[in-house]
Amino acid sequence: MGLLNTVLDTKDSKKKSYEDFVRSERDLSTDESYPLKSLNLFCDFVGLKKALFLSYNPKEDLWLPAAQTGIDITSSRRVRFNNKFLSSIFKTEGFNILTSPEDLQNFKPLLSIREFTGLKNITFMKHQDTAFLGINSPMIQKPRAVDEAIKTLRLILEKLSKIESSKKTAVSADSSIIPFVSRYLSKHRDSVIFLIKLNFEELISIISESGSESQEDKQISQDIFDTIYSMVNISGRLLQIDLYTSLLLFSSHTMKKPQILTTQIELTLKNYFNIQTDLPVIKHSYILYPEQGRDVDLLLSKLDIL
Repeated sequence: MGLLNTVLDTKDSKKKSYEDFVRSERDLSTDESYPLKSLNLFCDFVGLKKALFLSYNPKEDLWLPAAQTGIDITSSRRVRFNNKFLSSIFKTEGFNILTSPEDLQNFKPLLSIREFTGLKNITFMKHQDTAFLGINSPMIQKPRAVDEAIKTLRLILEKLSKIESSKKTAVSADSSIIPFVSRYLSKHRDSVIFLIKLNFEELISIISESGSESQEDKQISQDIFDTIYSMVNISGRLLQIDLYTSLLLFSSHTMKKPQILTTQIELTLKNYFNIQTDLPVIKHSYILYPEQGRDVDLLLSKLDIL
């Protein structure tokens, strides 16, 4: 019987072993859905309700959510930190458990008031450019279960590292857009894909005129890109075409109506940049693959990207 059985030995849960976990994890497809599905699988095994997988953006020195479960929207926007924060809080390269009020206080800026008020412990583990962060984990009450929990996390993070390294792509040269989109569509040839063009020129202008003029358009554009990337990188691809334009590739398996996604992006950016208006601040247009064509050049030309 696996050590994780100790954690899950309640009348409401079935007993699971590490071997059960490995079999279930192997059944997961290593596509865009893998980060969230593997996170939920791990949380089910250890009885954890709030957790995130994080990926590292070396260009900006930021750890950003790659998948999350159980935390509120405010916290999902705030959980981002650099390596200086990481090294000052987590003392080992292995599995970390934080319980002292002094350590937990560091997470106040990263969480909503509601999440921070109920914070009892933080668990953290990093592997290369991916990491796991758990909130109020029951594992610390069962020390013998930690070893197998670490094994399961290492298994996921190693696979997640390979997936995330292929996803972090910001394209700025036209010559790079076509092969990247072609590869994505070929991997999803049996799916309906939304190619969504997002234009932020008006949004950047509003931010610059609202008292943030000390920020250059380039920095504002990067902040916009990073914010959207943290929202969609679980199940989509985001490409930065130029300072004011991004291309979002999204499968209809994840979301049936692109208007829902673009509305969520707009609301998130308004909240993030504290913009008080009901008027749209993002222009968007989209095209469907393969319904409106299979030729990448033609699809991108219809979006006025090429």
